[in-house]
Amino acid sequence: SRDWSSDVCSSDLNPNMNVEKPELVEVIANNLGSIAGFYFKAQGYHWNVAGSDFSEFHGFFAMLYEDALAQFDTQGEFLRFLGAESPCCLNDYVGLNSLPDSDAGNDPMLMIQDLFTSNKLMIELVNAACKTAMELDEQGIANYFAERDSMHKKWDWQLKMYMSGKKFRADFRLGRSEEHTV
Repeated sequence: SRDWSSDVCSSDLNPNMNVEKPELVEVIANNLGSIAGFYFKAQGYHWNVAGSDFSEFHGFFAMLYEDALAQFDTQGEFLRFLGAESPCCLNDYVGLNSLPDSDAGNDPMLMIQDLFTSNKLMIELVNAACKTAMELDEQGIANYFAERDSMHKKWDWQLKMYMSGKKFRADFRLGRSEEHTV
């Protein structure tokens, strides 16, 4: 397993490629590792959640992990565009992940709190990548991370609503108007 924190931008990784903009490669690699960590948390919580609101949490966690998984390809390809290798082993992703581990058991509220904390860190990482891309005149990459910022802020809002214990309208995008208390 390679130490990605020190050699993700090294020309030793692939002598036929020249890494461009190593500071951008580093923030994208950290985003990729951390979105992988977020994915595994949400997927694990999806499988292990228990309680009377199982179905609601099971579905919500599925939305989170599906969104996270959908980010792998784009971020991995950005690394390749910039001349770096993309991680291909689980240990590589672990080394790039900035999110803390959690032992939420099968308690949905502990799971929500952990995902809330992890999502806040994802917002910071996404914003760092967006800022770096803008500074380096990489508008396409900056636009992608700006859109990710919006998505993570949506998750932030939804996770807060679960933690608030207040009534909110679920499935508003589907036209349903049932009120739920969490």
